[in-house]
Amino acid sequence: MKRATLIPLATLCIIQALGLIGNTVYAATKEWPFTPVKAGMIRHCREVDQPIAGLLTDLKQRGQLEETLVVWASEMGRTPFRNGGLGKNPGREHNSQALCMWMAGGDVKGGATAGETDDFSLRSAGEAIHIRDVHATLLNLMGLDDEKLEYRQSGRRRKLTDIGGNILNQIIT
Repeated sequence: MKRATLIPLATLCIIQALGLIGNTVYAATKEWPFTPVKAGMIRHCREVDQPIAGLLTDLKQRGQLEETLVVWASEMGRTPFRNGGLGKNPGREHNSQALCMWMAGGDVKGGATAGETDDFSLRSAGEAIHIRDVHATLLNLMGLDDEKLEYRQSGRRRKLTDIGGNILNQIIT
């Protein structure tokens, strides 16, 4: 298996200026989360839509997409409301029950899905996917064995998928 370069993406409006194709790129903005939600989502989606498409197109044209793993995720899911009700300007509270992400390149099967949320993106619909499964899958896509990868924490050897992690084979080519 090839070893893919991981590109974690938050906001990519600066990606074109960076010129770091084939390397690891971290991009972020201080404006997430934002309120009001609708205006913030529209603005930020416009900022990232073309740069992301440009990155993926550029990687594909250069023949680097198959060896570059592009992952778009946040540190947690978000609710479509603020705790305490919707009100005039609903917010986006932390949601530990559901997280949406996408991947491209690096042996990820185009168009494949794993898991789903309910109509409100609050909870898993069907069988839930644990974050350990996502970690095991990402490590596998980068050519690493999650059972062998260890790190030290408080003097102990630990694994990212310490108590289990199943590779999501349905999204891998």
